[in-house]
Amino acid sequence: MSKYDLLFGFDSYFHTKIVGEVIKTGAVPDKDFMAYWQSGGSDLPDQGQFFWIFNALVYSITTLGAAYSKELWIQHVKFLPAIYGALTAVGLYFVGKNIYGKRAGFAMAFFAAIVPSFVYRTMSGFFEEDSLGFLWMVIGLGFLTASLKKLEFNKRTAGYAVASGVFFGIMALTWEMFLLIPMVLVGYLVFALINVYNKRSKQELFNLAKLFGISFGIFALIASVNDGGKWINRSISYVLGVMPEGIGLLLLGGLVLFGGLVAYIMFVMGGDESKDNSKWVSFVSLALMFLILLAFVGTLLTVNDFRGSGLIESSVGEESTGKESFGRKYNALIALPIIALLLIPLRMFREPKEHLSGIVFFWILITFFMAWYKLKFTFTFGLPIAASAGFVVAEMSYYLNNLSRHNKMILSGAIALILFIVALPVGIWLSILLSAVFLTAMAMFFSSKGDTIVKAGAFGVIGLLMINGIVASAIFVEGHVPMIESNPDYKAATAWLKESTPEGSTIMNWWDEGHWISFLAERPVFTDNRNLDQEAASAMAEFIITKDINKAFSIVDKYKPDYILIDSDNFQKQVSLAYWAYWTTNSQDPRIVQHYGVPTLPYGGINFYCNLIENDTAYRCGANTIPVGQMSSISTDWQKMPTTTQNNDLLWYYRAEDNSEIFFLSKNTNESAMAKLWFHEPEMMKHFEEVYSFKGVKIFKVK
Repeated sequence: MSKYDLLFGFDSYFHTKIVGEVIKTGAVPDKDFMAYWQSGGSDLPDQGQFFWIFNALVYSITTLGAAYSKELWIQHVKFLPAIYGALTAVGLYFVGKNIYGKRAGFAMAFFAAIVPSFVYRTMSGFFEEDSLGFLWMVIGLGFLTASLKKLEFNKRTAGYAVASGVFFGIMALTWEMFLLIPMVLVGYLVFALINVYNKRSKQELFNLAKLFGISFGIFALIASVNDGGKWINRSISYVLGVMPEGIGLLLLGGLVLFGGLVAYIMFVMGGDESKDNSKWVSFVSLALMFLILLAFVGTLLTVNDFRGSGLIESSVGEESTGKESFGRKYNALIALPIIALLLIPLRMFREPKEHLSGIVFFWILITFFMAWYKLKFTFTFGLPIAASAGFVVAEMSYYLNNLSRHNKMILSGAIALILFIVALPVGIWLSILLSAVFLTAMAMFFSSKGDTIVKAGAFGVIGLLMINGIVASAIFVEGHVPMIESNPDYKAATAWLKESTPEGSTIMNWWDEGHWISFLAERPVFTDNRNLDQEAASAMAEFIITKDINKAFSIVDKYKPDYILIDSDNFQKQVSLAYWAYWTTNSQDPRIVQHYGVPTLPYGGINFYCNLIENDTAYRCGANTIPVGQMSSISTDWQKMPTTTQNNDLLWYYRAEDNSEIFFLSKNTNESAMAKLWFHEPEMMKHFEEVYSFKGVKIFKVK
């Protein structure tokens, strides 16, 4: 991030702004007065206050109590996520060490530092709650696994349990994704109780219940104090929201049966330590885990989308499904959680003292599901991939140290599956070939001579995945430039607003760039990326697309902004903006249909940025080469009559006054209020004055 002037994303600017206020005043503000000025500012979210206070404290410590400096604070924001992300990777070492041993701990830490989705969202510089929230979760898991490792109840393990609950609680204060904790831990508890009851003593079962209860109880108390217990309903709603209709009753029945089983084990059996049914119980536990896995896979294959039907869910990019991005966000590392999900149930069945792998199993399962169905959740799956790497390394060590024919077959199958997935981006036939060659080699060398081949293949695959992760994360991060750095129009526009408009001037804007304007320009915005005001989003969208300029005037008269900021990209978004204007997802709504484009211009309009080429004799605008003489003949002012007809479609051509951009508009788009404002239609200009124009952004002062 140090090579860029500004920050990644959009929400980073919101959090940077709020922490800045905390640094300046010493307290979290009651409202965000830089947003939704038409409503007197906006309330701040319940979650996040700890994040703001903590980072303000960090600034105070690192600057030795210096006064707030915006430039210095931006430099902090560039580096803090990298530090938090690195500490999270280190913390994951202790989780792996407690569950599987040092080798697995090192694997978890290393892979956490190279999973593209996690690296991009933390160490690359996204200053959002997740950059810090992951750290508290991992520390909490480290203390929890240390507490439950030997199932002994003493001052040390009870202290670890208390610490884990506290850190889980701090995550609840920091980030709403703390809802992962109860989901993962409840899933773990079910199978941990079964395994411990079946394979260990009754006292150890009680120790598990007490230590887990301490940790979960402290977490629940802190979370409930923070939000009044709403997190319980939200957790249940999230679970039920992704289940087929009617399954909720089955789930409730299952919980009742499980509660009865636990009561029977702990209170009815008394001192009976008989394990006559241990094999039966183990098989039931194993079968249940695989049934859960089968239901998970079946859902992924049969349900395409779990998005809601609302406008935001259907139109905002981050609400779209995430499965299409798995290749670039996880690359070949996706093989690791698949192997882990298949083998963790077998390990829990095999090992007499194993119960902590259930945490890894449900952490992978839940976040895999989240990432598959929501693009905005793909970063939550990064750390579970790293955790699965630790598990795979631990299992490899087990099978390599016990190279029986049976273990060779299992390990060979796992390696072949990894090879198949690693090579899949290159081609399906290469994947099949590599897997087949390796399995053939194993079939030929299932004698003692095959040990070397199995070991070399196992370590070779892990090495290959490490190299793949390093290269993939480097390419992924380097290929993602902060959006505002690749949009110099807004970078310059926000600077102009700050320098050239009176302090407190109100801006009417589309929500996409709200956080940029409120933080960088320090001017109150009409709406921002939180989409808290449906009326504001609809009003701005309707102002842009309406063909009735009197309607546009009435919108401005109602809210009375000082300035209006618009973006030339909106010429290409007329239909999308219509959905927002009328707050509907019905594509057949006549109000939407009228904004559809024409065959020549499906989106109703398009714009291209232009550069001089060929010794300044022509302009290159997208794929178009326009001689200088022809460029000067294109109008810069709004025209009622079309420029040309193409495929029976009426088209209007325009250019920017400085020849930096050209525009092709359909009839509907040309009649929009935005087009008339952008190209200075005389009636519109009686109400507005253009005061700024640069690279696709214009600012108009309201007269």
